[in-house]
Amino acid sequence: EMIVWGGDGGPFVNIGDTGGRYDPVSNNWSDLAVSGFLNNKVGHVAAWTDTDMVVWSGNDNSGRYNPVSDSWETVAFFNPLINRYDPLSEMSAEQVIIWGGSELNSGAAYHPVTDDWQLMTFTNVPTGRSDAVSVWTGEEFIVWGGIDSSGALTNTGGRYRFSE
Repeated sequence: EMIVWGGDGGPFVNIGDTGGRYDPVSNNWSDLAVSGFLNNKVGHVAAWTDTDMVVWSGNDNSGRYNPVSDSWETVAFFNPLINRYDPLSEMSAEQVIIWGGSELNSGAAYHPVTDDWQLMTFTNVPTGRSDAVSVWTGEEFIVWGGIDSSGALTNTGGRYRFSE
């Protein structure tokens, strides 16, 4: 299945508090349970942990969706990651990596098993940017490109290796 949550349906439609599950075999959509705490999600990120979809919104209104139980639970709040719009997110072998957003150049990793966070180092970190791309290679989190704070395109990036 593919799971979708929140977003912006354009200037007249806010779909930030809804979601769906798509089954490609039957070519059908079904609704997700509507969470009481994950409302109006625009500019958030999501990652799949092999059992849950983790949704991080940059505030204390983030959570995990379990498709087996069709239910939500909260994610531990992490103050250094607040007020981020449109950050990057990747799932490594054991943690969800959240970086950047709102032209910030910091990040952290969320450990779903223990529901806690690990702050990324600030050594040799790329400059803050929006609209960048990221990838998890199996060993490193790589950030590339985007738009810097002056509005110029950037052709720089950085690599980060977590100890898993």
